[in-house]
Amino acid sequence: MPIDKNELKVRLMKQAEKQIDELLVNPGLDDRMSLEAIEGVVQVTGDCFRKALLQRLVEEQHVETGVCPDCGGALRHKGHKTRQIMTGQGPGQIERVYYQCTVCGRGYFPPGQTVRDRRTDL
Repeated sequence: MPIDKNELKVRLMKQAEKQIDELLVNPGLDDRMSLEAIEGVVQVTGDCFRKALLQRLVEEQHVETGVCPDCGGALRHKGHKTRQIMTGQGPGQIERVYYQCTVCGRGYFPPGQTVRDRRTDL
């Protein structure tokens, strides 16, 4: 199923609004902040939004066929798995849907990458 970009935009706008709301209630935010303090607040807010954006885009990935690309067996939903990642912005964590082939037992994360392969992708 392709990503519904309008729905994704609504979700991302809500996340951005949440981050802005949290920024505005920050007790350290005032009109006498040093440039260093402003940079710190912006950095924290940006990091939170980047993590939320990364997570949302990962959640939008889907296994298209539900069929194991190695043996053709049916993929069974096995829940969610958390993974530590290293991005260009530094370390982070994402949660992805996890599937397992009912025939060969190999595990997959959308969009069909094997558990074995994903250990070397970052």
